[in-house]
Amino acid sequence: MRHLRWVWDMRLVRSREGFEEYKSWDLPLAAAPHLSARVGGRHGRPDGMSLTWQTCFAASWGRFLVAHCEEVDLAARGLEGTLGLDECTVFRRSTVGIHHSIDAGERSRGFQVPAQAMAHPMMERMRDLAADTIGFMNDIHSFEREKRRGDGHDLIAVLRRERGCSWQEATDEAYRMTIGCLDEYLGTPGARPGGVRRARAR
Repeated sequence: MRHLRWVWDMRLVRSREGFEEYKSWDLPLAAAPHLSARVGGRHGRPDGMSLTWQTCFAASWGRFLVAHCEEVDLAARGLEGTLGLDECTVFRRSTVGIHHSIDAGERSRGFQVPAQAMAHPMMERMRDLAADTIGFMNDIHSFEREKRRGDGHDLIAVLRRERGCSWQEATDEAYRMTIGCLDEYLGTPGARPGGVRRARAR
């Protein structure tokens, strides 16, 4: 598969063990049809979307793939339990895929949010909150599987290790963190119809 060869040739996964782990995930099999479906258009072209959008989407998708490669490489080298909560949260935002999902949403509805608007601090915070909510929820739902695999970067595992608490206490805290992110997201002006206009008018 071209995708796997590209990952190996570019040394995105830097060990044979990491490469074998990467192949065991569903991402390599999903990457090509997923990319084609998201870009879409006749002959695989994102019809109607500007060069700026195409460049942004390519960069978003590339960062997403590289982040997943880094994740499996950490696990393969036995370093999956070395990131603290803050580091893990920032790293998780890259593996959630919120940016290329936003790009795909724009294409599906035929519009583009201006770069100046996307760079606004409120929009940046909303993207982080959305990524954290999705990432934390995923970690909670997949915890038992990740625990069996020895994944030290699952939110619950990170909380337990960093705070020296029980698995149940770590789970409860992970739930509180998830709800906190969701509540903050829903409370931002940009999350409500007309909220951005109201925020700018203040």
